[in-house]
Amino acid sequence: MIPENALAAICSARTLARAEQIAASDRNILTKQVRYDGDEVTLSAFVASSSGWDDRYRTSVCFEDDSGIVLDYSCTCPAYREHDGMCKHCAALMLSYRRAPQRFLGYQAQRTRTTSACIEDYMKRAARASGTQKATGNVDIETTLVFGYRSWSAHFRLSGPQGSYAMKGVSDFVERMRAGEFFSYGKKLAFLHVPAQLTEHARRVALFLDRAVALREQTSAAAYWRYRSSSVVGRDLELSDAEAVELLDLLAGREFAMEEDEAGARRTVRTHVVEEDPRIAVALRPADRGGYRIERTDLLALAAQGERLYVWKDGLFHNCSPEFAQCADFLRNVYDSSESDLYVAEADMPLFCAAALPTIEQHLHVDMPAQIAAYKPVPCQLEFFFDRDDARVTCEAWAAYGEARHLLFGGEVQEEEGAPDAASETEAAAKKAETPPKLSGPLRDERLEARAGELAARYLDAADASLSLADDEAVGALLFGGLTEFRALGTVFTTPAFDRLIRDKKPRVSLGVSLAGNLINLTLDSGDLPARELASLLASYRKRKRFHRLRDGMFLDLQDFDLSQLDRLAADLGLTAKELAAGSAELPAYRAFYLDEEADLARDRSFTRYVEGFRTTDERAYDVPPALADVLRPYQAEGFRWLSARCDAGFGGVLADEMGLGKSVQIITLLLARREQARTVGPSLVVCPASLVYNWLAEFERFAPELDVRAVAGTKRERVQLRREAFEGDGCDVLVTSYDLLRIDAAAWAERGLFCCVLDEAQYIKNPATLTTRAVKRVQAQHRFALTGTPVENRLSELWSIFDFLMPGLLGPYNRFRERFELPIVGGDEETARRLQAVAGPFMLRRLKTDVLRELPDKLESIVYAPLEGEQLRLYAAHEQRLREELTAQRKNRNDRSFDQRKVEVLAELTKLRQLCCDPRLLYENYERGAAKLDAIMELVSSARDAGEKTLVFSQFTSFLDRIAERLDAAGVGYFTITGATPKKRRLALVNAFNADDTPVFLVSLKAGGTGLNLTGASVVVHADPWWNAAAQNQATDRAHRIGQDKVVSVQKVIAKGTIEERIMRLQEAKSDLAEQIVGAGGVSLASLTREDLIDLLQG
Repeated sequence: MIPENALAAICSARTLARAEQIAASDRNILTKQVRYDGDEVTLSAFVASSSGWDDRYRTSVCFEDDSGIVLDYSCTCPAYREHDGMCKHCAALMLSYRRAPQRFLGYQAQRTRTTSACIEDYMKRAARASGTQKATGNVDIETTLVFGYRSWSAHFRLSGPQGSYAMKGVSDFVERMRAGEFFSYGKKLAFLHVPAQLTEHARRVALFLDRAVALREQTSAAAYWRYRSSSVVGRDLELSDAEAVELLDLLAGREFAMEEDEAGARRTVRTHVVEEDPRIAVALRPADRGGYRIERTDLLALAAQGERLYVWKDGLFHNCSPEFAQCADFLRNVYDSSESDLYVAEADMPLFCAAALPTIEQHLHVDMPAQIAAYKPVPCQLEFFFDRDDARVTCEAWAAYGEARHLLFGGEVQEEEGAPDAASETEAAAKKAETPPKLSGPLRDERLEARAGELAARYLDAADASLSLADDEAVGALLFGGLTEFRALGTVFTTPAFDRLIRDKKPRVSLGVSLAGNLINLTLDSGDLPARELASLLASYRKRKRFHRLRDGMFLDLQDFDLSQLDRLAADLGLTAKELAAGSAELPAYRAFYLDEEADLARDRSFTRYVEGFRTTDERAYDVPPALADVLRPYQAEGFRWLSARCDAGFGGVLADEMGLGKSVQIITLLLARREQARTVGPSLVVCPASLVYNWLAEFERFAPELDVRAVAGTKRERVQLRREAFEGDGCDVLVTSYDLLRIDAAAWAERGLFCCVLDEAQYIKNPATLTTRAVKRVQAQHRFALTGTPVENRLSELWSIFDFLMPGLLGPYNRFRERFELPIVGGDEETARRLQAVAGPFMLRRLKTDVLRELPDKLESIVYAPLEGEQLRLYAAHEQRLREELTAQRKNRNDRSFDQRKVEVLAELTKLRQLCCDPRLLYENYERGAAKLDAIMELVSSARDAGEKTLVFSQFTSFLDRIAERLDAAGVGYFTITGATPKKRRLALVNAFNADDTPVFLVSLKAGGTGLNLTGASVVVHADPWWNAAAQNQATDRAHRIGQDKVVSVQKVIAKGTIEERIMRLQEAKSDLAEQIVGAGGVSLASLTREDLIDLLQG
């Protein structure tokens, strides 16, 4: 129950006092109801108004029965909406319930949960409807359509078997149908208002009425704010055009009543719908004061919605076709107009004939005089006239409508000079009065004319529709873009003078080559186009210009004009503008092989014989010097002859034999054979890594002791003295220096002329941007050769850099080489790889041991896995996980560019992982546990010793070699060591000692001893840690697997199982195919690794 203090807390004392007065009489509170929902009690009633401006207010209050807390309240009185707190009507309702709850409908002294009122109402309706499901409906709804005052309405009648009654309230009927209410309209008609009681037609009409009433309820503000006892829709239902169309659709196929207002009197007729267009007559008659009068001869009523149109005419409703419905707008304006007479002014006739007449003429019967045809639209034809004089291009534009023509722009407007006087004005007025009015003619196409103006504004000066001939860009844009657009818009007429601006005949540029002495003569033929135009024409082509202006002022269309061959050759061969203007250029003979790959190139017999002759040269004519005839192996003699043939042809070459096949002895043989020829020019130069300088001296001493060979090394003063003696003193045959010293002495070497320059380990100049590469390319020599087992380690650009030293220009500029060869080959284009092989192949010689050394012992390769354990495994896993998470986070953040900025740090972390695989002591000095690899390497060394074999141990980390040395010392095993810190002369002595004595182990730093050393005394090779580049590892292996080796070479790669080392091996295999396509060697570059490569390495 509600405590009194609860009311005092939510309303003022004054409000509570007034509530007491209202609650004192039951007449003030009507229809009192109570509903229970759990502990919630909801009271509702109509409370009488004390102000007299309305009858009563709908009031409700919700509260908790146990606690008396008021949860909600509402009232339709003004005080509830305008003031805070509970109004007096709500308070009176609560007081009334507190004093006499039994007087509230639904009160329960002992309460149980009751059905909600809305559900209870629904169940009652459903029960009534279920009892009538099988009943046959016989209550029909008759409709009467009403048209009056240019609007539609309808009223309805309910008809049963015994009689019919007018539907006095449409809203009441709809409410009864919604409630399923039984209602009696009179003695002859009473029924339960459910769909089953209605005929099929009546059901459809009832649904229509329900939608119509619902729409009006939504738009009626009164339905939201206060109780209304009156119906929203009474007897007559006013209809919109859309509702009229919908209702007529429902009435199709049956008769119904039509009530129309005819001259103020209503007339009702029976009618029906016909599916046909009506015949409607409209007349146009000349008006007395100009223009035309529209005469209406029929009485019509229209109901239109979109493409739907009903026309009431001659007692029938015509359901019109969608095509006829296009006249609805015209018909409505004509027949719904309140004006008695309708006119179209003479000035508006062109618009009327263009916009309205075509549609109504097609569907209505239009009676009009013949002279109206003069106003009917005529298609506009645009005409553009282009001309030129010495300074400008001009244009006139006309709009032609049949015989009528209007100047749009261009041309000259003639104006009379001076102002007219009064006499002339009077004369002009008299003439005007005598002249009959001229018809305004058809409507002009303003949109089309405006498009002509917009087009002219884009290509011509707006002031006078002309262009200055000095403006090449504007004139070219008009000729090769604008004219096409003008032709698309209208007809274009040009004068012969204008036509001479365009060169119709496109020149065809052809190229030919011939041989003159030791030079290639490249000729360019441009037909009737002067050769002096070629350079500027090519410049326009490279800029992707649409046109080019020739020197005679004519414009040449460059669309579909192919200068790609000339563009490519001019760039690749470095042709100058002067050579292009001359129509010919002289090129070095070695360019022949580059040019021979061109498809559309005229070759004379001399050029063809030269190329074919070089490729079929009989190299057997070259004899090996007697001192080496019994020393060289057959393939080495073949290599000497190959070098000799290139030398005589004036070409360079790459001797790219696999490591261990004796490239040095082949070049020594060439220099020995050419000794007398070389002494007339100057000494030859061998450039090699610093560690191999004295190795080369030893090789010359061994194979050609008669040659005077000197090492250019030592201090700067000593090197200067050595060069002076070689070039100015008693002379010598061969000089040997390192790449580092050549770079330092680059200027001094560039001043000297050499007979031959040989690069050993030519991959040192693989990067064309380094100072070493630039220094090497400054050397002046008649002949140039490169020795390398790996001309391509990582990228094809390395091959280009070597050839740029040997024969500059053979492969073109690097940008062209990259576009023409490198990118397609990397993308898998085998045809492009074949073309590169054809161009570079004649100057490269590569043999493999398996092809030429049948007697060379086998090389057996295997992998020894060393699984990490304990503390070493935990350290490795922690480092790898941290790096993996960092890289993965960077990949997820697409905007993060920190990878490129921190790549060096990432690679350093990878190096730490590899060191942990070798021995954690390389990173942590206080690490005292075991290292899996050390144990595995010591076992391999022990096994080799037991078998009487020597072992080479290669590692990238000199600190790891130190750890191996400690273990060898502890085991009492002798060994030699070569690292980057070992003096050059000392290295050669150690190699000779190892090959001669019984020292069982040689520890070698991969970079310091991986090339140039002959360690055939060993037959077991151990790679303690894998390097990224497989070619570097193969070079190291070939220190033992080479000429002079008489034992099977066993190659053992020690790999930490399940670590980055195992994945490096897979990466080596995946990225070794590129070089194999060209020269047969391969590897992968550490610097070229992408973030994805690194993540794959860490994820396995």
